[in-house]
Amino acid sequence: MCELYACQLADQGDIRKAVSYLLICGQGGQALELLNSNQLYREATAIARCLYPDGSQEVQESLSRWAGKALADGNVELASK
Repeated sequence: MCELYACQLADQGDIRKAVSYLLICGQGGQALELLNSNQLYREATAIARCLYPDGSQEVQESLSRWAGKALADGNVELASK
């Protein structure tokens, strides 16, 4: 039931709320995919770091995407961290 509601929320554009419901259902991977597909890289990185060990591929990919977005937005200081 939560997953269906999360899909409905995502379709309506309420991404952050949809992610909350996916996390409640234990669908962390889907939540990360939804955040990344909507370019919410900071949020995806925060959730990845909560769900996976620091050296995991998921965390590294999230950090890389966030840094790439920061660099594209001209925030070189954030991208270098």
